[in-house]
Amino acid sequence: MRVNAHFDALDAESRNAVSLAKSGLKLLGEMRYPTIGLPAVFSCLALGSEKLLKLTYGVSQQAQGHSWPTKTEMREYGHNIWKLDTMGRSLVLQRAHLAADQLVVAEWVERVQTNPWIDQLLDILSEYGSRGRFHYLDRLANPSIDPKSEPSEQWKRLAVEVLKGDDHSEHSEVLTRKITERLDEAFRDWWTMYTRAWVFGVFGGGTTRNHGYTLEINSRTSPGLAHHDR
Repeated sequence: MRVNAHFDALDAESRNAVSLAKSGLKLLGEMRYPTIGLPAVFSCLALGSEKLLKLTYGVSQQAQGHSWPTKTEMREYGHNIWKLDTMGRSLVLQRAHLAADQLVVAEWVERVQTNPWIDQLLDILSEYGSRGRFHYLDRLANPSIDPKSEPSEQWKRLAVEVLKGDDHSEHSEVLTRKITERLDEAFRDWWTMYTRAWVFGVFGGGTTRNHGYTLEINSRTSPGLAHHDR
């Protein structure tokens, strides 16, 4: 692929990933009840995450002197966000010593690694992308499918974890807002871990760093950590 064509494709897919992530977070923030609206949230966040992670895989391959992964190679990951993230985090950790500011990248990695909810959220998005989006269609064909495997049921279990220690007698809308705000922050931090790795040269310099800025979404975390590294 010609240099300009490669740049344009990477730029377009980066913008698509950001658009989907922002749309998913907007929909998440608009939720007023625990599960109403989840399919749209899952769809946007799952697809946006898949794009981010596959882009990260691609630029990491190029940074190591390899060609961009083939369509067949990308398809081996399917919509398995959990598998993609496991690979992606491993790449960040392996190459973190190459960062222009290793401390910043390490701070974001630690923030994600110690978050109590992000892994469960990514597992839900992975399940939704791989199988869950057609859960009820599949159950129409096969009633023996376990209802508990439906992503919204997994979300309910995650919500219980998120609200541990809170007053559950509060109004449903108040509790829903707490859930969505905490998971919004967890997702943004996870996403920012990757974009900081891009921006600080973990996956190469030049245009890759520029695309890292394109991929950024606003962080809800402390201004010092979010902005001092720009």
